[in-house]
Amino acid sequence: DVMEAQTFGGREMAELKNRLLRAPMDLQRNSLMRAALLHAGGRHLICLTAHRIAFGEERLRGYIARIMALLGGKYPDDVSIRDWREIMELESVPDGKERPKAGEHGKIRNTVPPELCVYSENAGPKMVFVHTGNTGSSAYYRLAARIGDRVSFAVVEPFNLYHMDEARYGIKNIAAKYIEILKRYQPKGPYIIGGWCYGGVIAHEMACQLEENGEQVRQLFMLDSHAAVSEELREASKSMYAATDRTYFETSPLFADLRESGMLEAVVANAAHVTEDLLNHTPSFYHGRLTYFKPREVPAGIGGDNLKYWEKMMEFEAGNYENFCDRDKLRIIMTPHEHDLMMDDPSLDIIVPQMMKDIGLD
Repeated sequence: DVMEAQTFGGREMAELKNRLLRAPMDLQRNSLMRAALLHAGGRHLICLTAHRIAFGEERLRGYIARIMALLGGKYPDDVSIRDWREIMELESVPDGKERPKAGEHGKIRNTVPPELCVYSENAGPKMVFVHTGNTGSSAYYRLAARIGDRVSFAVVEPFNLYHMDEARYGIKNIAAKYIEILKRYQPKGPYIIGGWCYGGVIAHEMACQLEENGEQVRQLFMLDSHAAVSEELREASKSMYAATDRTYFETSPLFADLRESGMLEAVVANAAHVTEDLLNHTPSFYHGRLTYFKPREVPAGIGGDNLKYWEKMMEFEAGNYENFCDRDKLRIIMTPHEHDLMMDDPSLDIIVPQMMKDIGLD
């Protein structure tokens, strides 16, 4: 991204920051780091934005070091670039020495994470979301940033991905396991739970099981989760999931951490189980308060059976979950853009205020 300006004044910097932070970003396809070059009267200012929750300190420093190396090659006499290269310790690994491979470096996470990622914690209400189908808590980093410290916000990590020898299969079994995790974090209700896509499917089943056991669910949030319960929908779903091949997991920035931790094979294997569980799940009936966020647009760049699936699901009021809840307690909120952009700022501009309103913090 290149901007032209006469000076490096506050207005130009504010405009640059706004463009970088507000530009739509698809978590599944776009980089989690952006660089912009600001020209002004023969001078150049480089501005980087990176999502620290997704990257972590060491990897962020490594990316910046690579950028400075490229700039150093183009501008060898630039003192500031040379100084930054020294600061970022680009020269710390001697020439000819092999750099550490994924999983060999002490700072690369290759162990089982905690059951929950707690983004914020305070004396207010607790809100617990469930991971998406093939990723962990990092998928919600933008939502967590927008929520801030208004509530205690935590995300259940994917148990099966990290505990393959103890894996639970079937949505109902997974939901029961996640209720155990939820109760270790919050022993008593009322509970506020939710999830995006697959995470919403699990959260809905958790809410049903909690209700059945006499627990109080204060609020359920579902972000474009689907109930494919007819044979037609399941066949359409199967074709749609089949379009997500191994290359997706090998190249998407969403799985960079898992790839570098040596978990690519685990991700691919787990994805197959996720698909099977979704195709075989018939939702229970939920009687409590449900806010369902539904995108206005079909995902871009798709066709064939994939497009047919999304067009069919768009015909339902709430991903077919309107048939598995008390309609009098169902609130449907439309969001801009598409499913994969629900964690982008324009969608969160609607989602976060509605969430705060529904739990009485508006």
